[in-house]
Amino acid sequence: MATNRVKMRLSGTEQELQAWLNYLKLLQDKEHIKMYGDEKLYAGRSDNDTYRCYVEVDLLI
Repeated sequence: MATNRVKMRLSGTEQELQAWLNYLKLLQDKEHIKMYGDEKLYAGRSDNDTYRCYVEVDLLI
């Protein structure tokens, strides 16, 4: 099985990021991807409503 790892930087509101992380976890549960990283949310530098997080994802083909 080949893997293709990418580094992802997600940016959005806290709720948007939680929705995306939940979706990625669902894909991981279905063994479509393998996710690495701490999924920690970091506050945006210029906007109080914006957060970002960093994850690495292997696409399992």
